[in-house]
Amino acid sequence: MSNKIKETDCCLRGRLSVFFNIAETPKDWFSLKTEFDIERVRNEMLHIITVDIIPFFQKVSNYDELYNAMILFEKRVLQKELHQIYIACVEFVMGKKEEAKTRLSKIENAVWAEKAKEVAKRMF
Repeated sequence: MSNKIKETDCCLRGRLSVFFNIAETPKDWFSLKTEFDIERVRNEMLHIITVDIIPFFQKVSNYDELYNAMILFEKRVLQKELHQIYIACVEFVMGKKEEAKTRLSKIENAVWAEKAKEVAKRMF
């Protein structure tokens, strides 16, 4: 078994990327090659979390606002299938059970479709 982390194991990049003003190419993402890089990335992430992310989520006070924010960012996220699963979870707790079921059933990527099925089993 490989010890390599797969893209599907990582959510941080997809979640933080919408707060960066970068192009969506691998060269624009963080590179961790030295201990200095790790410290630099740590500081940059802490800055983004405290200056951008926490204030953004402080404005979200209910599921409707969260749902609207998630729909707004739907086209910008890197992990589109995972984002669809998250939206389906919010739809479910909002009582939009049929919408959640439909959203999960539309995920086509084989890996994420299996994960969506697991989520659906827990919901329905």
